Amino acid sequence: MKLQPTWWLKLAIGSLTLLLLLIGTIAFLMYPAFRSPPLADFPAPASRLEANRQDIAYLRDVLPRLDRSFTPAQWALFHQDLDALREAAGTLDAAALEMGLAKAVARADNGHTNVMGAGWGLTLNSLPLRFYWFADGLYILRADPAYPELPGARVLALNGRAPDELVHLLSPYTGGGPALKRELAVHFMESPQAMQAAGLAESALLSELTLRTSSGDDRVVTVNAIDAPASGPAPARTPLTIMVDPRDLYWPRRDLSPVPLPEEAPFPHPTGEQRPWLHLLDNRSIPISLQHPHRFYWMTGLDDGKILFLQMNAAMDDPSDEPFAVFVNRVLAHVEKEAPRYAIVDFRSNLGGSYQLTAEFTRALPRAMPENGRIFILTSANTYSAGVITTARLKYFSGDRATIVGEPLGDHARFWSEAATRIVLPNSGLRIGYATGFHDWANGCTLRQILICYPANYLLGVAAGDLDPTLPISWSFTDYLAGRDTAVEAVRDQIQRDQDDL
Repeated sequence: MKLQPTWWLKLAIGSLTLLLLLIGTIAFLMYPAFRSPPLADFPAPASRLEANRQDIAYLRDVLPRLDRSFTPAQWALFHQDLDALREAAGTLDAAALEMGLAKAVARADNGHTNVMGAGWGLTLNSLPLRFYWFADGLYILRADPAYPELPGARVLALNGRAPDELVHLLSPYTGGGPALKRELAVHFMESPQAMQAAGLAESALLSELTLRTSSGDDRVVTVNAIDAPASGPAPARTPLTIMVDPRDLYWPRRDLSPVPLPEEAPFPHPTGEQRPWLHLLDNRSIPISLQHPHRFYWMTGLDDGKILFLQMNAAMDDPSDEPFAVFVNRVLAHVEKEAPRYAIVDFRSNLGGSYQLTAEFTRALPRAMPENGRIFILTSANTYSAGVITTARLKYFSGDRATIVGEPLGDHARFWSEAATRIVLPNSGLRIGYATGFHDWANGCTLRQILICYPANYLLGVAAGDLDPTLPISWSFTDYLAGRDTAVEAVRDQIQRDQDDL
């Protein structure tokens, strides 16, 4: 007699089948986000020509396998660029190869698809000066002690071209939105090698700067480069490296603070002498937002506790501090105990990390704040990747209590991301970021996009709408020099107007 399966056994088999199908579907959708580049398999190059051609061939083979952000037209331009580089490979020095590859990769016009080189301050030489943008122009913040008069000077021209013109001319070397291109152009401008390779300087060893000093005088200064990149040497990597190096978080905005990073070396003067940098804010008052640049997250109270000031410089656990989840619990306990009506959440130096880590925070803080409270979200061109996502989610869950203050974010609300590794070229060692998963934090991912949207977005995604600042404002140089934060002062003014209207 043949036994028939009982109903519960049929149900168990059916449930297991559905579970396996679900797991298989999720694995299929997640797989592109976790593909790693294959190891390069080339013989040792016998010449510059051979070394460069191997790097070009490896990139031509690997990037199209991994990156999903290019359109067919953009891939065509990418291949045209590589064809031209291959023909000139024997004449390309390190800078020319890098800038040529950077231009080809940037054809995707995606912020996560870029050569992680001179634009990130990780390769090529640099001037012994550090620049940053303010509301009224580009200024020198740090300098070799040999140039004590230069911190505080405004850069009117570099090698005969105005800074805004240079941003336009350098934009093809960085994929992403206008804010990101402007931010990273600073590192290109600081490197004579990068500038010469881009056809914007005659010399790879020095630059000529036209400056307006703090006394109001205009002068021309020739400055020699040092043989070190702006953010220090690029760390040794393999294609399978996932760890984040601290210097990957060192964008031009980091130079706003005179507080040295824990791992920062003294100024590497060509003579071998080690001496500290000079910073414009040395021995001056420092705005609270610049006092802890090395901490990934921290909080304090402002105006006798009426305002919670919370800064997040990275969306990841701080290896030298408490885990982020513990920090969030402290924030929520503080809000429950002190009941601040206003919160300022500063994402202006947040380059990203894991938005899954910050997801619960973006829900919990608005819930903890009073119904008549307000949350001011500070953004800049340095708000990038998971920083953009955390901004979007916090705005969404805060509803009409949220106000975005500052400058446009460093990426669009719709972008490609999610590569767990980097492509590493076999001879130059250049690292290339690539993108495998689509994000739409303005409208949310739809079922039509299920083959391209990062699967976690169907669980954590929101339609946050426009992420441009509703209170647009840039840091003024006068405020910066006086130790005031223009954006924080604008929030205080808005709070005072709100209270006057009550």
